[in-house]
Amino acid sequence: MFFLFSCSTSTKESIKNIKGNGVFVQKISVSDLDEIISSGDFTIIYCWGTWCSPCLTTLGSEINNILDTLNNERIKIIPICIGGNEEKSLEVLKKIKFKYGSYLFSKTGNSLDKYFMNDMLKQLFPNYKKQNYLPLVLLVDKNKNIINFNKDEDDYLSFLESLLSLKNHL
Repeated sequence: MFFLFSCSTSTKESIKNIKGNGVFVQKISVSDLDEIISSGDFTIIYCWGTWCSPCLTTLGSEINNILDTLNNERIKIIPICIGGNEEKSLEVLKKIKFKYGSYLFSKTGNSLDKYFMNDMLKQLFPNYKKQNYLPLVLLVDKNKNIINFNKDEDDYLSFLESLLSLKNHL
């Protein structure tokens, strides 16, 4: 399983596990994400947009395939849609035949949510550098250190590059 988490308080909706619940989209807060990250060894956060072709290609093929085959309790994969709403995001996931769940960071419901995304991620990760592109892949440890940052290019590594760099830490 990639993600086992539920809230114990009745006032807060439980965060679903991305595996075993079918295709869904659920809003997620910084505190929810913080709890998820703290509860495991490594987390890959994959920020995507409904309008982003490279994001959808990676979700529909690479991430689907990894989630189908990888069964490592130490690794969590957290897809997070940036912008839009639950209905549009769910429609896109079904269209690309994504079989799992995704979370949603959304404030304004449009592409300006990249600013909201940067603010949310900066709250969690002291070494986060603002980005203006998607897909955005963050490989983080449970202490909230980003470990897939390519300092030479001032850029984060891709999803597959992040998986490869993870092998060095397992």
